[in-house]
Amino acid sequence: MMYHFGTVHAGSKDVKYGASMQIVGSSDATYNISDNEIEFKGRGNSTWKMDKRGYQIKLSKKQNLLGIGNGKSKKWVLLANQADRTLLRNKIAYDLGVETGLTNIPNSTFIDLYVNGEYIGNYLLCDKVETGSDRINLKNEKGVLVEIDNEYGKYEDFYFTTKSSKTTYALKESYAGDNDLGDAAQEEALRSFETAINNFETALNNKNTTWEEIKKMIDVESFAKLYLVMELTENPDGFYSSTYLYKDGDNDVIHAGPVWDFDAAFGYYKSNHKGRKY
Repeated sequence: MMYHFGTVHAGSKDVKYGASMQIVGSSDATYNISDNEIEFKGRGNSTWKMDKRGYQIKLSKKQNLLGIGNGKSKKWVLLANQADRTLLRNKIAYDLGVETGLTNIPNSTFIDLYVNGEYIGNYLLCDKVETGSDRINLKNEKGVLVEIDNEYGKYEDFYFTTKSSKTTYALKESYAGDNDLGDAAQEEALRSFETAINNFETALNNKNTTWEEIKKMIDVESFAKLYLVMELTENPDGFYSSTYLYKDGDNDVIHAGPVWDFDAAFGYYKSNHKGRKY
């Protein structure tokens, strides 16, 4: 199917288009594939306004593209890295996340993207941050994947702002994915997480709270590892936006990760930005 990208970009990033896709040139010919029934759409918020834009692709069946993924899936992401002249920030940060031992880190590899025979540019192909058996494997009906997003979170269907820190959390997916649960069930699951995060903030603000109490609320190791990645990469968006947490129902603790979105990291900002000095 032939699309001019000017037409695609003129519309909403959420408009879905049908297309055919080929992957060629892999060092392992097993991963050279064709799929004539893919679906693609735009992705990103501020990055969707740039000349070179990111996309989400959905395959007709689950596959592990180029052998990089956490198992097989239909949905994959193509990051344009337009704000990063080195094209390396996201890749280095994701690899660092893997080295720390954080779970569900987006595996990734660089590819060259051609559309209708026209070279579009170098992209980072990576796992989509989502729930699923081969990604963030939530099993409880109140399991949720949420994003700290103080920029765009209030535009999502389901969100809340915490009482103490005034941080906005948006629901990204439920345990079965947004399309598989009704609105009422998703709302209930998010409210359960809201209670948990508010209780955690209250505990943090209480000087008498012990580490044993904290460990009953959060996966301390995952929070420490995520914080380490954010600090080593000097990511000004860390814990402000594009920061993911998940919790698999009422009886689970809150987990930090996976890492995502490092376009502005590694010293991109040279002065005070969102309260930080880099």
